[in-house]
Amino acid sequence: MTLSNYGQAVTTTAMLFLIALFLSARAHADTVWAGDISISNINGLPTPKGADIAHVSLVISNTGAEGDALVAVDVSPAIASAAGFDALPVRVYRGANLRRSQPVFFGAGQTRLLGLEDVHLVLYDIQGPFERGMQVPVRLTFQKAGSVIVIVDVGGRSFETVSSESIVNEPALFRIQQQIKPARVRIDEPTSGAEFRCTDGSKLVLSFAGDESGVSALIWLHGDQYKLPNQPPEPGPVQIVWSDGDHSLTWSPGVQLMWMNGVTHLMCGRGGHHH
Repeated sequence: MTLSNYGQAVTTTAMLFLIALFLSARAHADTVWAGDISISNINGLPTPKGADIAHVSLVISNTGAEGDALVAVDVSPAIASAAGFDALPVRVYRGANLRRSQPVFFGAGQTRLLGLEDVHLVLYDIQGPFERGMQVPVRLTFQKAGSVIVIVDVGGRSFETVSSESIVNEPALFRIQQQIKPARVRIDEPTSGAEFRCTDGSKLVLSFAGDESGVSALIWLHGDQYKLPNQPPEPGPVQIVWSDGDHSLTWSPGVQLMWMNGVTHLMCGRGGHHH
């Protein structure tokens, strides 16, 4: 079954719902807003015949005074069986069996280009090839800004050939602030905790601390230390997430640990233990 005739696989009510979502999103196709969050340049890669996954790039900007996080993405089962945000670059994918998802964080005033070589939207088990010119509705859900329907323009202009400054009108003040890096105070490696080796060759040391709010993860990485509270479980694949809104550590079966801080995404495996 191809996407061009997926309407035959859903009820009339579901099709009317999809059409309504499509029309509402197309009314704001250039930039879609959810509260203080704007989403633009939503482009999908055309897929070859027989492909079971599709990749989508987009730009998301948080214009508000507080951080937010993209926590869920939904797509009609007539289009794909699941969707999520994954940090693997396109060239390493081998099929829909690598289905994964993770939250994506946006600091106050931050604009992120979710290109195809970093965290980006992936549709799994697509029901037919994504052909140039197709327009596919997808629902994004933010922790604070709520949900919004966007339209993926298959074969649209790719982010990979355009700089973020040329496609997103970031405030000049924000660009200046990005260039000013505060002095770092390096923290010595802890003497206790579980050690994990990460894909960039660095060491992550993990331990835990409990208080009235629950169990928090204590993380040492790259000479910095973080305390991340545990997050409530969400529907979907089994995983445990610790996050402070700007940094996150995710455990899932077979993957072990995934570290995210907005610009860095690392996979870390067990490298030993010391007491």
